[in-house]
Amino acid sequence: MSVALKNGVVANGEAAVLNGSSQVVLYDQSGRPITRLNGEQVDATQRGVMVSGKNDNNARHLRVDRFGNAGLNQHLNLFHEDWEGTTLHQGRWNTFVAGFTGTQGQGFYTLTGNTTTSQVYILSSATRAPLMQRAPVQVKQRIRLSNTSNAAFPVNAFADFGLSNITTNSPINNGFYFQLTTAGVFQVVWSYNSTGPGTDVAQAVVLVGTATPFFPDPTKSYIYDILLDDDNVVFTVQDASTGNVIAENTLFFAGTGFKRSLESHLSFFQRLGNSATAPGTAPQMIIGDIYAALLDTQLNTPAPHVYASLGRTSASQPLTGVQLGNYANNTTPTNATLTNAAAAYANLGGLFSFTATAGGVSDYNLFCPPSFGYDLFITDVQIDTWVNGATSATTPTLLHWLICENTTAIINTGTQVREHLGAQSIPIGTAPGGQADRSITRTLITPFRVAAGRFLILGLRTPVGTATASQLIQGGINLRGYWR
Repeated sequence: MSVALKNGVVANGEAAVLNGSSQVVLYDQSGRPITRLNGEQVDATQRGVMVSGKNDNNARHLRVDRFGNAGLNQHLNLFHEDWEGTTLHQGRWNTFVAGFTGTQGQGFYTLTGNTTTSQVYILSSATRAPLMQRAPVQVKQRIRLSNTSNAAFPVNAFADFGLSNITTNSPINNGFYFQLTTAGVFQVVWSYNSTGPGTDVAQAVVLVGTATPFFPDPTKSYIYDILLDDDNVVFTVQDASTGNVIAENTLFFAGTGFKRSLESHLSFFQRLGNSATAPGTAPQMIIGDIYAALLDTQLNTPAPHVYASLGRTSASQPLTGVQLGNYANNTTPTNATLTNAAAAYANLGGLFSFTATAGGVSDYNLFCPPSFGYDLFITDVQIDTWVNGATSATTPTLLHWLICENTTAIINTGTQVREHLGAQSIPIGTAPGGQADRSITRTLITPFRVAAGRFLILGLRTPVGTATASQLIQGGINLRGYWR
């Protein structure tokens, strides 16, 4: 646009100089001014200036819906995996394997192949398969592709990752994913009710602004994004070392289809395999982390529901998914030694058993689980108690239950903050199998919180009781909550 500077008010979009200040009015192609007064009426052909912003090192136009509503920037967490520890979380992942291996450690997960066998593979598929509804979905994965010597990914091996319910080495018939083919082509694919990308929408990935095919540098990790909308899918590749998006593809829905996926729920997956011809070197895929979110959506989902969907309930260890409650299959719990200097059970609730003790004011540590580096929130408590062995004959047994939250150690020194949970009484004459007079059930408006690196102690004292070697006090405790 050329600008002429003149004195006074000038029409037709030219600049004017008033009191030493230059003023410019911008017009669209039809001669209408782009700037408008508040409340001024415009017609249907009015044009405007796009609004943009900066994401990392890339400009992005503001995203709106068909009514012009701006994106809400509300992210509902659908899935998150950081690969902490050395054991794959059994509650979050299914593994299908034939000839390859998967190893977790140092904050990432490594899929490793071999050069000796054709048509072998490993597939990791998340147990979380969220509903692919109308709202946009974003899946972000940090991945490095190479051979096991950190050189170029070999021909005759393949890798794919993204969204699909695939469970075998077969072609994917529904999903959205990145794929490195056995011929060495890196492409993006939208599969719809078919036998693979040959009958679907597939597009080779090229560097932005060029016709140069993108091929992963075997020494680099890239951030791969899949942005799933109702009628298109955007795939981006970001160089993590520079922050630049170096490749971007947009696939539009095939005109012969009826909706974007035959399956309404799709899982997050990574797969590595060999073709019918074994490769010259062994392929390798290293996954740093995965994050998936539902965009532009506010469901007001309670925090316990969100963390349950992410596989982080208090029923299992947050890193591995191993059961935390003391509840071994077909096994009576070990008889506990009651003390305030150590935990009788290093579990988060479950079954318990101890010999009837004399009355007193000693506080005993019954359950104290390890700390896992996550905040623990307990929202519900249930305690049931019964008698086993001999009948309660001499005195009633009074159990006073307490909880110490956020302690620095599992030794109950008396400096911890204690909270009363409730009391149970077992009457004289209660035969084996008879229960205490009540179950303790607590639903907490304000949860018990245990910070990462701190401990929870669930304990009790027996103000009234008789030491009886042949009588067992047994029961079960449920401490329900979530890890954050």
